[in-house]
Order: sequence, then structure tokens, then C-alpha cells
Amino acid sequence: MKAVKWTKEESILVLDLYFKKPVGMKTKDSSPILDLAKTIGRTPTAVYRRMYDFLRWYPAIPLLFYDDIGDEDDPFRPFWNEYFMDRKKLHQDAEVFLSDIRVYTLTLYLYFHLIPDTMAPKVPEVVSLAKLVKRPPVFIVEILHNYLSCDPFMYGKVSQASTTLQKKCCLIWKRYEKNAGKLAMAAEYITDYYRNGSNHKKIT
Repeated sequence: MKAVKWTKEESILVLDLYFKKPVGMKTKDSSPILDLAKTIGRTPTAVYRRMYDFLRWYPAIPLLFYDDIGDEDDPFRPFWNEYFMDRKKLHQDAEVFLSDIRVYTLTLYLYFHLIPDTMAPKVPEVVSLAKLVKRPPVFIVEILHNYLSCDPFMYGKVSQASTTLQKKCCLIWKRYEKNAGKLAMAAEYITDYYRNGSNHKKIT
């Protein structure tokens, strides 16, 4: 199976983890690596390798001041330049995306257990998920409707979604569209995160 290309958002999550104390590489079998991998549907090895790609830039100063260093087309360069001097922004952006990816993953799992007519705010399954992730039911429904436009089986049957949610929906859809088992495992892991709260193993 062809590997799914890393997105900027996922790379931000790995970079944020790299900068968590102690700064630098985390071991492949460490809790932070395993937690992130299970949450975003990647293998621990993939997360570890992505983190290793950042290793060569630390503790160098931002490449903005050394344009002759490295390849200008290097995909890691913009992340480093943007966040090296602003770790607070890095962590804030990472937390927002990590929260979203949990919600969108659980909503995709729900999507495959509903039919379009039941994707409504008052449907018990929607209400239950909204309560679990502490988001309004209408927001969950909006995500579900965005997934409808991602579904090839619904092509031509629903209007194309044009909301700001579409990019994230496409990301999650592509991650799991051919692997229902992986989606189920990710959904189970994320559900455990919400139900157990502080008892769940968090990225530290």
C-alpha cells in the first residue's frame, strides 16, 4: 500500500513533540511516540523517522539567516523557520490540530455507521459523540456532511462541501478510506482518551 504523504499539520505535531522536554529525539517505543502514532493513524516507526528528519536542524539558528544552507525545496525548512523562535505558537497550533484530528477521526468512524438521512443533530449517536468530545451536535453534523462529499459512492448525489472543514476531512478520509480496521483501532484509542481523561497516557 502506498504511503500517505505527511501533511504540514502532522509535521507540526511531530515537531512539537520533538521540542518537548527533554528536547530532542524520543525513543521509538516511548509513550509519546506511541500515543501520537495511534492518534494520527501512523506507525511508531513513521513518527520516529519524521522526527529524525528534524534532528539535523537543532540547535542551528533559523535558516532564514542562512539561506545558503540546505535545499530550498526541503519540506522541513518552512516548519523550522516558522516555529524555531516561537515554541509557544508551535505548541498552540499543535494542540488545536491534535484536538481536531481526534474529533474528525471519531466522526469518520460514526459516518460509516449512519446513513445520510440520520446525519442530524438530534440523532442519538450524533448527540452521544458530541457530548463525548464536547462539541455542538451541529458541528459533528457539519463534519459528517463534509465526509459525504469525500465519499466516492456519494459522488453526484450530494452537493460539494465548501466549508473550512473540508481540508481536514479529506486528510482523515484519505488516511482511512482503504483500512477500516485501522480506523476502528484509532477510534477505540481516541475514545479511551476522552473517557479516561487524565488517566490516559498523554504526550509529555
